[in-house]
Amino acid sequence: MAIDRGRFLTRFAIALSDRLFRHPWAELSPAECVVVLVDRVEREVNNGGFHQFYFNSAGDCATETPAALRAIGAYQVAAVVEQANALFPGGAPPVDRSERQRVLDEIDPDITIFNEFDRRFYAYPDDVLTLVYEFVVARRDQIRGA
Repeated sequence: MAIDRGRFLTRFAIALSDRLFRHPWAELSPAECVVVLVDRVEREVNNGGFHQFYFNSAGDCATETPAALRAIGAYQVAAVVEQANALFPGGAPPVDRSERQRVLDEIDPDITIFNEFDRRFYAYPDDVLTLVYEFVVARRDQIRGA
């Protein structure tokens, strides 16, 4: 029986991130932080677009997310996130969730300003799942449960 690579990679990414979410952020290794940041943007944007990403707690680390994406080699997706981040006043979303939600309401009251970024993200110009897998395999000694 052939293994469906996409299904395997998706299950791998979900299982790993679920294990890592059990640990406080301060206890994660730098490599684990990369995996968690990539997972957060993936889950939120795929579930409800960039508006949801910024509205929820995953948006607390929105400014660090492009660096995490570049760390795995997802340069084009990182650029999309950076460009979406730049729509906020001052060029970056507030770290404080309440403040970010307030600003988000001001800049995107109709929940449409991020539509183009959503489309670009969904096009997956980088194979994020494969890149995460390769990143983890190369750093398995730095990542719990890998």
